[in-house]
Amino acid sequence: MVKALLLLSLSGCTPGGTADSTPACGPLRVASWNLLHGYLDEDPDAQPFDRVEERLALAGPALAEDGLAALMLQEVVMGATDGYPDTAEILRVAQGEAWSLTFGDLFGTEPASSGNGWGQAILTCYEVLEANNHVLTTTSGTPRSVLHTRVSVEGDEVDLFDAHTSGNGAIEVEDVLGFVEELGGDRIVLGGDFNIADDEEGMEVLEDAGFTDVIGEPCLVEGGPTCTNSTIPLGEEGNRSDQRIDYLWVRGLEVVEAEVLFTSPMETSEGVLWVSDHLPVVATLD
Repeated sequence: MVKALLLLSLSGCTPGGTADSTPACGPLRVASWNLLHGYLDEDPDAQPFDRVEERLALAGPALAEDGLAALMLQEVVMGATDGYPDTAEILRVAQGEAWSLTFGDLFGTEPASSGNGWGQAILTCYEVLEANNHVLTTTSGTPRSVLHTRVSVEGDEVDLFDAHTSGNGAIEVEDVLGFVEELGGDRIVLGGDFNIADDEEGMEVLEDAGFTDVIGEPCLVEGGPTCTNSTIPLGEEGNRSDQRIDYLWVRGLEVVEAEVLFTSPMETSEGVLWVSDHLPVVATLD
């Protein structure tokens, strides 16, 4: 694990800053979303990079209109070349210039507001008090990590954890939970792409630890209202998502409302386009 305090050059806030330096935010409305980086060309008909720049140009304003206060992203690529767009920055700017960006790569490197590599990013309009990044040791395949930020919400501290796991069952979720329990306070939001369907073993680890699944309903049929993956082919009508592997879990907070966003493709001049192969999970919390 790498642990560090993050000085926010974008918002001008520093840990321990006054209330006057904190960007104005609305209610605690948080989304978790795997944006599909596109480097692996998962949809051969959606090139280059699975049309990621087009997709985020559509998604960014739509997310801004939703009234989010924090956005936890997976499959973020920073510092890319060869014409690949700065995906996290596109979404940050769309939310507003007062928003900050915290990035943590897959290897647990010290989090920062810029960098190179693949990993997670947390965007928020709240003051960030602390940031940490933890590499998981129980993954199957490529390295995975959990990014953490502690934010100030109307004087209260809320811990945001952003995970992207390999789907290696309960042992990997327990690895995530260990990091959460080490650093988390009384109010915790844990989101991410866990690659574990709601009918598979593993996610019960969080329920046993007192966390609440904000959606709480299984994905029962293709295109159902709680299904989150997968929508490929991206340029075709019809919601083909047939599993729920993307989650928001909370502890110490009340779920006011929760939903899955972008359950239909967006209109473009050339037809329709899904903004990712994953659908964002969003919740308003108190």
